[in-house]
Amino acid sequence: MKYHMNLEQGTQEWQDARGGVLTASVIKDILTPKFKIANNDKTRALAYTLAAQRITGRVEPQIKSYHLERGHTEELYACSLYSEHYAEVTPCGFIRNGVLGYSPDGLVGDDGLIEIKSRVPKYQVQTIINGKVPDEYLIQCQSGMIISERPWIDFVQYSNGMELYVERVTPDLELVGIILEATMALEQQICELVDQYKSKAHGRPMAPFVSELDCFDEPQD
Repeated sequence: MKYHMNLEQGTQEWQDARGGVLTASVIKDILTPKFKIANNDKTRALAYTLAAQRITGRVEPQIKSYHLERGHTEELYACSLYSEHYAEVTPCGFIRNGVLGYSPDGLVGDDGLIEIKSRVPKYQVQTIINGKVPDEYLIQCQSGMIISERPWIDFVQYSNGMELYVERVTPDLELVGIILEATMALEQQICELVDQYKSKAHGRPMAPFVSELDCFDEPQD
């Protein structure tokens, strides 16, 4: 396992460190809403994306949106508020463990993590009333503990001008088993795609890589 403490999340260096790696944030895409192993267009698209990153050694740059920028700023506020009222947080850009990776929003002591979500007010109301981590974030929290090998993670949900929601999550052994089975199945699929590509692409002319093309907007269908 390797900790990349000084990588700033969202930078190209951070993207490059994640290249070809199945990360905690997308593991939900290889499971169904009922936490079963998925086999659908989304899982296949993810396998092709990661295979392409391994073949090229590159990650296509992401276009930052307003919501991404807002979320990044609010995560800083949430981290500061958590540190003030709960525990000190140590920044960490990325954790790599074998073929899996995780970008925690912070390390807490020697045992813990935090996973911060910035959400609009209606969802903050819903989460605080329900008193539990929203289902769409459970997989990421469980995956983060698997990858970091840490025994707990504090899920932190923040909404501008509202009360902070914090819940400690510990491993769900049944869910951990499903996640590991799903990630192994996807890893096998990625390796098969890479091998097939190398076999069928051998001897074909190679296009030069022109980095300046990254500045163009992606064409719309």
